[in-house]
Amino acid sequence: MKLSALLDTRLIKCGLEAQDKDSALTELVKLLIGYDATISEQGILSALADREKLGPFSLGKGIGFPHARTDSVKDLLIVMGTSQNGIDFRSPDGQKAKVIILFIIPKKHSNLYLHAFAAFLNFFSLEVNLLKVASAKTPAEVIGYIESSGTRFKDTTVVKDIMERTLATLNIRNTVKDAIDLLNSSKLDTLPVVDDEGILQGEITSQQIIQLGVREHMLSLTNATLLASSEPFDNFLKVHGETGIEGLLSRTVINASKTFQEDEPILEVAIKMAKDNIKTGYVVKDKKIVGVIHINDVLKKITGYKSTV
Repeated sequence: MKLSALLDTRLIKCGLEAQDKDSALTELVKLLIGYDATISEQGILSALADREKLGPFSLGKGIGFPHARTDSVKDLLIVMGTSQNGIDFRSPDGQKAKVIILFIIPKKHSNLYLHAFAAFLNFFSLEVNLLKVASAKTPAEVIGYIESSGTRFKDTTVVKDIMERTLATLNIRNTVKDAIDLLNSSKLDTLPVVDDEGILQGEITSQQIIQLGVREHMLSLTNATLLASSEPFDNFLKVHGETGIEGLLSRTVINASKTFQEDEPILEVAIKMAKDNIKTGYVVKDKKIVGVIHINDVLKKITGYKSTV
């Protein structure tokens, strides 16, 4: 993956107004809050202060690498600022930092951060790169220069880095009415079903429930007037509401095609999901479901896509 894919023009400021380290950190964090207002400014500043107690944020060579871990973000965010005059970041060689790269790291993982950090070190090992970035007039110019350098890194992102951990699940003893209620409240069209121990048993979909209320011969009709009647659903909940969902389950999800392990590389998962036309996969550990992974999240990760909205 190209290093430039991790950067966003909204998170870069050319020509920081700050003249000292603390003011620079505050300026960068405010830029971050402008990008995502759900992040706590004071929370990030406190995390940075705690981290700095372990040692300075600069390794020298005119670069500062402040970083903080937080539960406030799902993915690694990189905020950059430049200063042609430089800012004192207590570097071991005494050089002022002309480029400051703030890493906001999800607490759940660090692999991507470590690889990105190493790639930046490699890029800035050439002084000409430091001078070019420090003198850039616009964020787009910064990203363009880094992209043109061709600097890359190995993305070892795995399933647990992007999976959704907050789960809406049904129990195998639930009824059709329970399933309809949860499908509606969660705004999902597919739900995993587990037993009392949390072991994945299968999944149930909105389509399966609809098919339960539609006579088989009506599925083949194409005349809209014949389908206009709601007859199959007039007494649907009265007839089927207390029916157990166990008989409706699709148990094919238990096989390897739709279940994934936390440590599986994202690229391998992308290939498997595309090959088997999987939109939603289940992450299991010791047969128990621990997360859900969606094809759209995989797509955004492997393409480096960032919303501009």
